[in-house]
Amino acid sequence: MNAAPLKPARVCLIGISGYGRVHLDLLREQRDGGTVEITAVVVINPDQEVAAVAELKQRGARIYAEVAGYASGNAAFDSLRPEPNGNGMVHTLKRTLREAGMQPQEIDVIHGQGLSLPEYDAMEARCLWETFGKQDKTPAVTAVSSWIGNSLGGLGAFQAATNVLMLERQMVPTIANYHAPVNESLLRFVDKPVTGGIRAVLQNAYCFMGKSSSLIFKRME
Repeated sequence: MNAAPLKPARVCLIGISGYGRVHLDLLREQRDGGTVEITAVVVINPDQEVAAVAELKQRGARIYAEVAGYASGNAAFDSLRPEPNGNGMVHTLKRTLREAGMQPQEIDVIHGQGLSLPEYDAMEARCLWETFGKQDKTPAVTAVSSWIGNSLGGLGAFQAATNVLMLERQMVPTIANYHAPVNESLLRFVDKPVTGGIRAVLQNAYCFMGKSSSLIFKRME
């Protein structure tokens, strides 16, 4: 079988010049927009049946984490504006918890998307508070997009890799350029590294037109 010849990418200096200037001010009052980024991550998610996991361990493979739950939804609210009350995202978050058989208090870290757009950041903060704020200790909230920029559809894979590293290294990175919180300041945004006690990380993702998805990563014992 003959492979198709490789073709040069259509890249020019003007098109890529902005990618070296990543500066997101997400989840704070004075934020003024985000930066689009290019990233690439490969995540291997094998069959999680007991026999498959046992075989992997027998081969000496290193299992970093378990995907315990997943859900997605589409509020179909508007092509550009976020749904003000965020009901669609809240529904997705709660379905993810149900699929994983977990309660909100069992989530230690929330890995938010953080678009650095005021309306979207406020909606995400409201949804996270609605789902996780009604407990004694709220999860730590961070976002790797503040460091690398927003790679749109590719950000989810980068979030997943970061989740695994948080579980492995027991450390939650800070939100870059985070100074003053949004109105929902009762959420525990990470302005200083958090260490230890990380057993479960919830990844939140969304995009325009009301689409949202969430995953829960758990540490493999």
